[in-house]
Amino acid sequence: MKKSLSNFVVRILLAPLLCSIGLYFFNLDLFLYPLVFGIVIGILNFDKYKTKPLIGLLYGLVGGYLAFFLSYFSFFLLLHLKTTIGEDKANLIAIITAPNLLAPMLVFSVYWFVFKFKKSKFTFLIMALSIIVLMLSCITIYLNINLLGRNSINTNLIWQVIMALAIQLIIYQKEMFPKHKINS
Repeated sequence: MKKSLSNFVVRILLAPLLCSIGLYFFNLDLFLYPLVFGIVIGILNFDKYKTKPLIGLLYGLVGGYLAFFLSYFSFFLLLHLKTTIGEDKANLIAIITAPNLLAPMLVFSVYWFVFKFKKSKFTFLIMALSIIVLMLSCITIYLNINLLGRNSINTNLIWQVIMALAIQLIIYQKEMFPKHKINS
């Protein structure tokens, strides 16, 4: 029991750690971020796919890039609101909505399709909490930039850490709560 407990705990914590190392220590282009995220999540969960691992990894990568580009382009579409609500409000809405609401919802949907995990209250709680934390951190960073005129925080790093942790918690919920009914 202890060996399996430590195994899934390491997998849960290793995903955000590897994502943060990948983004922090390597100067990667923005368009490689979904690749790092998809490979880390995919390799750490090779035994949790609904399909064969290589096919599941491929689905996860393609779906991750699809989510990335949909959110990326929706960001620019939301910026066009500036003619109706003003530039500052349009910027804030675009910055909060595209990467911190739309992208997580799309990524959760992709991994729901790719991995075996329960549709439970715990799943929806983790999804909701991660989106709330992402939005709050984004607002805090946005206000920090506007009020103090500086930004030393990598928002993509925060996004990947929160999302990797959320996905790992969702995937390993049965192992975390083996005696509890998590399906209700």
